[in-house]
Amino acid sequence: MSDEKNQAEARKKRVQRLKHYIIITVLTAILVPWILCIVLSIRFHALSGSVEELSKQNGLIEQQLQQAISQLQIFRAEGSDRTGEEMVPVVLQQEAENETSASMQEPAHKVYLTFDDGPSAYTEDILDILAAYEVKATFFVVGKEGADNEAMMKRIVEEGHSLGMHSYSHVYSDIYKSVENFAADLDKIRKHILEVTGVDCKIYRFPGGSSNKVSDMSMRELGAYLHSRGIEYFDWNVSGKDASPTLQDTDTIVRNSITGIEKKKVSVILLHDAQDKPTTVEALPEIIENILAMPDTVLLPITEETEPVQHIHVSTNE
Repeated sequence: MSDEKNQAEARKKRVQRLKHYIIITVLTAILVPWILCIVLSIRFHALSGSVEELSKQNGLIEQQLQQAISQLQIFRAEGSDRTGEEMVPVVLQQEAENETSASMQEPAHKVYLTFDDGPSAYTEDILDILAAYEVKATFFVVGKEGADNEAMMKRIVEEGHSLGMHSYSHVYSDIYKSVENFAADLDKIRKHILEVTGVDCKIYRFPGGSSNKVSDMSMRELGAYLHSRGIEYFDWNVSGKDASPTLQDTDTIVRNSITGIEKKKVSVILLHDAQDKPTTVEALPEIIENILAMPDTVLLPITEETEPVQHIHVSTNE
């Protein structure tokens, strides 16, 4: 009996311990989430307070910034107020001066690509190549009428290239017979360009250049006539030599077009936009790439402000 009683007591104690464990486990499962919620709530309120404080500080900073901007605008408006000058850091002033100075420095070499005798069947190809390399050129055109030619002239202008006059007829014996003949041809090509593109053209290239040997007239006299009309004429000092009777190969045109450029401050390259000059178009990408690779060198279109390259000068006896 005694053993049975002891066993019963032992079972009773085990049951009680098990009940305690269950109670503790249940209470823990209930209390821990509540405790976590309380802790998180406290942290949330603390963070909310911090955010609110930061918002206030940000608002204060924005207000101060707006005041500073307003003050700076006042100083700028006054112009002569030295306080405004003192607000601009010296280092920023120096950087601005350096940038301005750099932008005013001219490149060591200016290169002008020029194409005579167009428009032609190759004008579109030439324009596509120029567009691909994002460079501008000058087209000295003759009097070729028709929708396709006029469309090319318009595209030349629209894409930022320069149009120049190269006579209307390009017939030496007619153009250079007299000043009157020259003037009539000049008026015709100038009117043609104006009607097609809206450009009142004031740059000219003599057929054969100002140093041609076939003119019956004094080229200085014709140059003086152009000047009297407010027109400047442009020759070249670099030639691709693609105007020869025999078709020049691509490599020769490239070599002729880039040789000596690095030694010249200004290079005006003569090329041709003509039906019988396919190798000129083939050579053009390599010509452009070679020029763009040269240090301190830029490709530009000729404008009325461009200093002309001339074989014969009107104002001298050269």
